[in-house]
Amino acid sequence: MAVLIAIVLAVYALAVLTDLIPSFQQTAKKEGVVSCILLSVSFIVLLLYSFGIILPGPSDAIKSFIGIFVKF
Repeated sequence: MAVLIAIVLAVYALAVLTDLIPSFQQTAKKEGVVSCILLSVSFIVLLLYSFGIILPGPSDAIKSFIGIFVKF
């Protein structure tokens, strides 16, 4: 489990160094904020997964929402 957490931290540190920092240094502040939010959410989900906490997927909610409009 510790190795998986170390891999997650290393990959996300690399993503921050190569994507977020240059994005904030350039003029694309809005894109950087959106990228930071999405990266943070995905980091939290993957970190929870590496701790053994499985989050439910959104597929059931999506199917029921679409089922309102389209009858299968």
